Amino acid sequence: MTRESGWSPITERLNLPLIHLPSVAEKTSKVHELPHDLICDIVKCSFEAQPMYGPQYHISLVATHLCQRWHHIILQCPQLWYRIHISFSLDLIIEYLKRSVTAPLDVQFVPVRNKTDWNAKVTTVLAQMSHIRDLDIRGLSSTEFEVCLPFLNQSAPELQTLRLVQTIGPTPHQYRLSETFLGGEPLTHLNSVYLAGFSMPWTSPVLHNLKNLSLLFKPESTRGEDEPSISDILNILGFSKELEHLNLSLSENATDKHVNRRSGAIDLPCLHELVLKMNSQQYQQLTDNLNFPLDTECSIRILN
Repeated sequence: MTRESGWSPITERLNLPLIHLPSVAEKTSKVHELPHDLICDIVKCSFEAQPMYGPQYHISLVATHLCQRWHHIILQCPQLWYRIHISFSLDLIIEYLKRSVTAPLDVQFVPVRNKTDWNAKVTTVLAQMSHIRDLDIRGLSSTEFEVCLPFLNQSAPELQTLRLVQTIGPTPHQYRLSETFLGGEPLTHLNSVYLAGFSMPWTSPVLHNLKNLSLLFKPESTRGEDEPSISDILNILGFSKELEHLNLSLSENATDKHVNRRSGAIDLPCLHELVLKMNSQQYQQLTDNLNFPLDTECSIRILN
């Protein structure tokens, strides 16, 4: 059947509207029309949706190669350069610090195979302590951690989250952080502290006004003067009435003969999760002096 003899396209016979399919050129032109803020948000969401640290941190760098316009916009957006990992090369770290300007930084130091420029990388990043928001140092050798230690005595006014995990080795060294740890003063923004195998002056105001607190020690270790007593822990909790998560793991041989029932128990009305690993005496002394909601999720392990 010919067009002249009555043939018509299927869309005409079914009375369907014509659908315009954009060409590749048209699609690309739309990408070029995206506003600056939206481009930055797209790139930021792409790596924030990923695990905390890892190769995805190069997403900002990769995105600069999409086109000249994106290249210019991304390089001028400090919010896309604030996450720094020790596995980055020294040149890349310097570039990230330059591009982040004064944006709060998220930093992670973990064991890496390539030790090239280790000291230079650590000192370059931790020289920015006043701009660090999230600091995660875990599993370093004693030699590596010694490079970090002097910087931990500097003030960190932007710090929100701190994680320090015991150094590795056949005989791990337990560090006692000094009186001047993080400047030895209250930190307005700090709300989460995770210490595993590290001790510090337990009366430090750094531990005040927290929402998340984890103090972890090996159950089989011999109790030393650096491990917090139940009295120390209760004093800390007395300054963190808005605590939401508490995780305590103490050595099984620890005792605290000086804890008596307080005149008034400490109220923790916001506590959502309580994780305890301690001996029965410690458990009794702690819970006798705490009030928390009945629906708090609890995980309790009594060591003896």
